[in-house]
Amino acid sequence: MRRVISTVFIIFLAVIGSLAQVPTPSPIPSPTAAELPTDVPPVAPNFQGDERPLPTFERVGVDVANQLPLTLEKAVEMALQNNNDIDASRNDVQIAEYNLRGFQGVYDPQISGEGYFESATTPTSSSIGGGTANGAVTQRRFFGSGGLTGLSPIGGGSYSALLTSSRLTTSSRWASARPPS
Repeated sequence: MRRVISTVFIIFLAVIGSLAQVPTPSPIPSPTAAELPTDVPPVAPNFQGDERPLPTFERVGVDVANQLPLTLEKAVEMALQNNNDIDASRNDVQIAEYNLRGFQGVYDPQISGEGYFESATTPTSSSIGGGTANGAVTQRRFFGSGGLTGLSPIGGGSYSALLTSSRLTTSSRWASARPPS
C-alpha cells in the first residue's frame, strides 16, 4: 500500500512540474498612431534658395546643329522596323506555320510493296511421291504484294487498298491430276 501511495505522489509531482514549465503568452503591444502637427510651419520671410544652373539640352549622340526633320509616319515606320519584339513575333508566326505543315503530314499516304521468289527441291524415293525421272520434286513460288494506306482529313477515318499475288509452279506428276467427279 505504501508503494502505491508513493507512486501516485511521484506521478502527481511530475504533472505539477510539467505544468510549471508551460510559458504564459506575453501581451503584444498594439501600435498607436503618431500625432502629426495640424499647422504648417511658417516659411522664413527672407528665404533665398541656392542658385543652380539649368541642365544643358545637349544629349549624348545628338547633334543639335544638324537636325533632320521627321514626320510622325516616318518615326512610326522606323520604330517598327527596329523593334526586335516585332521581329521575334514574325519568326514565331513562321515557326507556327512550319509546325502546322509538319502536323498535316500525318495525312500523307503510305505506299508499301513486297515481293520474293522461293525455289525448293525435295528429293523423293519413289514415283508415288510425284517425283520426276531424277527423283526430286521442284517447286517455285513467286509472291508479291503492294498497297496504299493512310488517314483521311475528312471525317477522321482511314483508308487502305492492298493487292496480293502468288504463283506456284511444280514439277510433280500429280499436280495436274484431278480426282474423278
